[in-house]
Amino acid sequence: MVTRKKMNIKSIYPLLFLLAVCALLSGCTQEDRKNRENTLSYDYPPPLENLSWGMSEEDVLASFGLKDSDIEWTEYEVNDIFGSGGKNTLRQFSLKEPIEFLDETAMAILYFYDRIGLSRIAIVFDDKTERNIEVDIPLKLHEKYESTWGTLTSELDEPLQLKMKEYLLENGTPEDAADFIFEGRKRALVTFEVSTNQNAPNYGSILFTGYLAAMLEHACAD
Repeated sequence: MVTRKKMNIKSIYPLLFLLAVCALLSGCTQEDRKNRENTLSYDYPPPLENLSWGMSEEDVLASFGLKDSDIEWTEYEVNDIFGSGGKNTLRQFSLKEPIEFLDETAMAILYFYDRIGLSRIAIVFDDKTERNIEVDIPLKLHEKYESTWGTLTSELDEPLQLKMKEYLLENGTPEDAADFIFEGRKRALVTFEVSTNQNAPNYGSILFTGYLAAMLEHACAD
């Protein structure tokens, strides 16, 4: 006789999540990037339409038809993003209207570093059920993105690397630190991370980080 036991559905979430992560991190070959359809540029633009990394606060507000008086800013003093040893200002605001991302209703929080503009975007999902955050969202991300990181700094053409390094040095980055951005461990211009720690205050969100892409935009604009 074969005894069949009903599996506790919560017990399979870790396995499903592991499979989703494995799928997300696989398939990143150059040939895959060329063959897959409906996939965003490997440069990973911001996840909201009509935005680009490095945009000013004023331009971002204008893209949403907003004025400064329409939103509420939160401001922090943080370590200088260029690594000069000084301090930098980080400002953020939340869109009051919900957005659609990955066919999910969510809230968007936009972050701006002084001097480089739009640098991070957090997408906070309304549906924070365990299955949605730990299984469904990672699978949807796998369909939309090739991996959790975009173009690497080491993959940039040499003229772009030189422009970016010059920009970093002009803004106080020590030369050895500027070299490390291109020659050290792999650094991506844009990355994203899903918060699946149920004890964390940002559980159920995705943080897109594009401050290196913002720096590159400014370097090319100079």
